[in-house]
Amino acid sequence: MTNPNDFLSFNTGGAKQESESVGGGRILFDSAIYPAKIKQAYLDAYDSGSRFLSITLDIGGKDYEERLLLTNGKGESFWTDDKGNAQQYSGLTRFEELAFAAGFANIQATQPGPGMIRAWDKDAKAFVLRQHGTVLNLLKDKQVMVAIQKINQNKQKKNQLTNRYDKINEAEEINQIDKFANLQGQTQLEAAKNVNPPQFMQAWKEKWAGKVNDKYKTVKGAPSEGTPVASGGAAAADNLFN
Repeated sequence: MTNPNDFLSFNTGGAKQESESVGGGRILFDSAIYPAKIKQAYLDAYDSGSRFLSITLDIGGKDYEERLLLTNGKGESFWTDDKGNAQQYSGLTRFEELAFAAGFANIQATQPGPGMIRAWDKDAKAFVLRQHGTVLNLLKDKQVMVAIQKINQNKQKKNQLTNRYDKINEAEEINQIDKFANLQGQTQLEAAKNVNPPQFMQAWKEKWAGKVNDKYKTVKGAPSEGTPVASGGAAAADNLFN
């Protein structure tokens, strides 16, 4: 993709955006709704071709980092459920919510372009500043509200035969962004439906604040140890941002 805006062109497969329902060494955040400032946001792709949004939030002086998956390797931003219905990737939904919460009409209005990012350099084994072609510079320093959930889940281990990561019988706790809203607590869907005063974030808080969403399940025949997959959470502060 030579045009930065190509990153914002998605094959949705007719999938609808998910509905709002209160369902079910990194520093972990408790499940809660936090005021946050966007420190960094950029678009990138894995070697497989799957696109993602990398976001760093400043939450009370701590950095929260997460990658939101936007597409599969074919550029499709949807998956098919057991009933054959196309479902939009939740990462793309979070991106759309983030754009709204930051005051933009849609994700295209965030205008990806060249800029500097702080990223991990595997050779230097450290975070470095480098030029990147699809940085969402307009999102920097915007203030939003974010619902972050603490989740207990199975660790994953790479299967050498399939080259995929399989769940194993060992637990880990991670953080995951569950919803974005503007500073008034209104979500994108509430704004579209003219719901005022907002209701979703308060309902989410009543259900999840201080709790852990336990998704761990024993996998028959799976090993009991392995290497976890990196996920969202607070990273140590780095003076490259200062």
